[in-house]
Amino acid sequence: MLKTMARITKEIHQLEMLRIVGHLFEILDRQTNRTYVVRLNENYCSCLKWYHTFLPCVHACYACNCCNIRIEHYYPAIFSKEALKSVYEPHLEPIPVPYNIQSALVRGDIGVPDVRRKAGRPKKNRTMAKDQSSRDLRCSNCNGLGHNRRSCRNQPRE
Repeated sequence: MLKTMARITKEIHQLEMLRIVGHLFEILDRQTNRTYVVRLNENYCSCLKWYHTFLPCVHACYACNCCNIRIEHYYPAIFSKEALKSVYEPHLEPIPVPYNIQSALVRGDIGVPDVRRKAGRPKKNRTMAKDQSSRDLRCSNCNGLGHNRRSCRNQPRE
């Protein structure tokens, strides 16, 4: 949460407050020249980032900053340190391993798989489709498309 707050404080400098009516704010982003509507009481911003991530966006943080409201009140409780600790509070039960797997591990039957590189130059990342070519072939003999000089059946041009 602290990292996102630090990132947001860097982005706040390009914003400007246009109007305030209760919990309704109109904020101008000077970089993109767009206006955003923020409703703090509904946890809504017209950029929809707050809706999708459940975290206040830059515009909501700027609105809270202008009205001296603590932005931490708008973060959901699941993102708190206490919620994270409560997830790992109960002890975890060990998973029983069957006897034959343990004996195989002790004997060394199961090991790291052999990874060998193929000989030669590695292939390109993307293989072209059969009907797709990187460029059109042009014959230097007859100046026709779709074949080269070696497979040309036409008379050479002068």
